[in-house]
Amino acid sequence: MTVGTGLPEDWDKRFNPSRYDAEGNLTASARQQDAQMGLASSGGGGGGGNGTHKASKEPWTAAGGVADDLRSSVSEGINQLKKAHENVTKGTSGFSSAKALADILGSWEGRLQKVKAECDGLSSSLKQTGIDFSENDKQVKGTFASGKGGK
Repeated sequence: MTVGTGLPEDWDKRFNPSRYDAEGNLTASARQQDAQMGLASSGGGGGGGNGTHKASKEPWTAAGGVADDLRSSVSEGINQLKKAHENVTKGTSGFSSAKALADILGSWEGRLQKVKAECDGLSSSLKQTGIDFSENDKQVKGTFASGKGGK
């Protein structure tokens, strides 16, 4: 579900935490702001699209591919980070900085694993959206072709 900022709610909570109370609900001022934004953006008249909007699968599939590429890059980065850390630990054995370096590795590896997981979810969601658009278009075209659509 998107909120007044145009972001999905989970992303809005990350980027705009001040809009939410301790329980994770929108504050009264955020709800009011969202309502005002909705009213301000609603145009007069009723619909009347010109029929030029077309949704296709390709941009969604391409965006999913970009998320896959990012996931692969992050995975490679994790491997390189581990390899570099192995070399550093060999050279810092016995130094007090060795523990700090191990802590840093764990911290960064955890962050990168979260990015990788986010890319996995994003990729499949984007690709599924493309499939859904494509299937919906086919169903709508089929409805009109069979004479069951329209007024």
